[in-house]
Amino acid sequence: MDSNRIYVKDSIVRWQSSDNIPFDDMLAKFVVEGKITQSEAVKSAEQRKVETTRALENYYKRNKGRELSDEERFEMRAAFGEGAEVTNIITGDTYKV
Repeated sequence: MDSNRIYVKDSIVRWQSSDNIPFDDMLAKFVVEGKITQSEAVKSAEQRKVETTRALENYYKRNKGRELSDEERFEMRAAFGEGAEVTNIITGDTYKV
């Protein structure tokens, strides 16, 4: 049962395995099951948005303008074909592989 794999701390619901906040569908399921309150579901969803924004900002800072490694370029060529242009949708950087 999924609800046995969560914990609540400071009204925020998190997965025990990853410490991430479950998505809305799972939070709603836990409310229906009586495992968490609606208030905890709302607070958790709001906190997940904050954490997601922070993670994307950190990713952008680390990766904007970064050169691809030889391995990354090889993998992109294998996936998209030689000469393809591949765009990182978060940074906007485009690479010709």
